[in-house]
Amino acid sequence: MEPLSDAVEVRKEVQNLRVVTTPLSTPETAVVTRDLPVTKAADLIASPVTTSKVTSSFEDRHDVVFGYDAAMKYLANYTTPKGSDEKLFLFFTCGNEHGQHRNWRSVCVYASQLVYKVFTTSPSRNRLLIIYTGSRQDWVTPNAFVTDGDLKVKMIPAIMQWHGGAPGEKRATSGMILEESLLYEPLLRYLFKNEDVLDPLLAPEKIASKEIVLLKGYKSYRSYMDTIAAGGNSSLTIPTGPMFLFFVAGRLESNDRPWCPYCRFSETSVEYAYYAFAPEGSRLVKVETVNSYSIWKNRAKNEWRQDTSLMIRGVPWMYLATLDTNAHTFSYARYQAHFDHPDDLQGVFQGWKNPL
Repeated sequence: MEPLSDAVEVRKEVQNLRVVTTPLSTPETAVVTRDLPVTKAADLIASPVTTSKVTSSFEDRHDVVFGYDAAMKYLANYTTPKGSDEKLFLFFTCGNEHGQHRNWRSVCVYASQLVYKVFTTSPSRNRLLIIYTGSRQDWVTPNAFVTDGDLKVKMIPAIMQWHGGAPGEKRATSGMILEESLLYEPLLRYLFKNEDVLDPLLAPEKIASKEIVLLKGYKSYRSYMDTIAAGGNSSLTIPTGPMFLFFVAGRLESNDRPWCPYCRFSETSVEYAYYAFAPEGSRLVKVETVNSYSIWKNRAKNEWRQDTSLMIRGVPWMYLATLDTNAHTFSYARYQAHFDHPDDLQGVFQGWKNPL
């Protein structure tokens, strides 16, 4: 049996969380609480504001650009202010270069309202770049936002965190949420790490015993599971609660983006839903499979598709893994869900949704 490699990572997202008595809302349609910011085309900001001043208001912490070229210019000029921990989030929404046609998709209107509301109360280190991506006609065929190898914005509205703010950094992104998933307020608050009114489902005492393990590649996965099944290793045992396996695409070397779009915009949703709904003592094993689609579709080279105990036909793919301690083998029950919708995952992690 091979030793566990460096491709194993255990993460516990324990923030400064406290219990609140009023649950956060999870609206089916966003509640409009403030007007959309009005920005004229003449106010187009093509370069980021760079300042070391700590700001907190929405007006001081957001910039606006119209169109792909302006967005590229902004990101090319953007650098994280020296000595700060600023986090830049990109919000792609409806609207053309003249600041018009912002409501050709109703979800853009509702999502904008909720994103601005939640961002306003997020930590002052956060900055938001609002990118108006075009009219309905601009999205009839794939446009530059869709074909850009780093952004790959296939649908709007969408939001993601940008990690390219330091010299030599990859044009990497993370935390992508799009379309109706943006109307789930707790998910946005989790992305922005809001601490003004904190999620009671993420109270420290409720998530302290939950863990997420990240494995990269088939050998790391096989070694990890075989070690647990064999027993005798006190440092790696079956959790006291249920054990979920979440198989996703690996990451492109150039920008750390998963090559599978659905994997990409399901990551934050699955992570939030796991912490919010899974029983105490549970474990989520997130497995990054292969780093390119060409390897995945090549059955002769794809070890995952050759593993008859898993029978994985695509990614993302989720199992509940159950260990037979007598036979020292795992059995797998597959769950099918909308992985980008936390409410659809609630039954999976709480155990009342039946596997396939």
